[in-house]
Amino acid sequence: MLKALWLAGCRLCNWLSYCNKLSDSHQINNEDALKNKLSVAASEKTKFNVIVPFSGGKDSTYALFLMKEIYQMRPLAINFDNGFRSEYAIKNLHHITNLLEVDLVTIKPDWGLMRKLYKCFLKYTGKFCTVCNAIGYLTIFNYVLQLGHLIGCSPLVVGAWVSKIEEQPDVYSFDMKYFINTIKEENNLYEELINNCFIDEDLLCALMNNPDPRVVTSYDESLIVNFIQLPDYLNWDIKKR
Repeated sequence: MLKALWLAGCRLCNWLSYCNKLSDSHQINNEDALKNKLSVAASEKTKFNVIVPFSGGKDSTYALFLMKEIYQMRPLAINFDNGFRSEYAIKNLHHITNLLEVDLVTIKPDWGLMRKLYKCFLKYTGKFCTVCNAIGYLTIFNYVLQLGHLIGCSPLVVGAWVSKIEEQPDVYSFDMKYFINTIKEENNLYEELINNCFIDEDLLCALMNNPDPRVVTSYDESLIVNFIQLPDYLNWDIKKR
């Protein structure tokens, strides 16, 4: 039984009902600080100087547009396939990246493993969205780290998530320790996870020491991921982007 996700009278789940109660815009203006960070990233003589996690939705599409067309960066779009992407979303991924002439990488973990993780969370917590968050961060950050080793620097990761929408404890958690402790309830599931080629155990351990993977200041120096979110620097219209 789903304990955390329910349908309201308007046929919206509690997550969307919560979002609809928020103000339309996330007001902040710190563009000078953003430009400084992008200037440092742009100085790297590599094919890609920013990486944009890209779902094909309006926020990540806008972030990709800003990086390529407005700030003149050289972005790489990276998509995490959680097993629930719609045909429309997949078409939009390719349409937008073709339109912007941006390279796209899609990471798709083994579906058998993902099903076990979803099943485990439903069994022990009544929720499953935490799996998407945890595996999404693990796979994307691991890819960024591996790319950094190849090009000799850590590329800047530019997200488009507004923290007041992301942080919904009744729906999901960003706490990696909570994620790991939950899957350890199921025999051999943790071992199967760390044997997956998309998961780096050192990164996993570093994330477990940090309750929020979006905050990277306490990572081991060899596991630094330079990660910023555009709504922390720019005005962001939550419903219209």
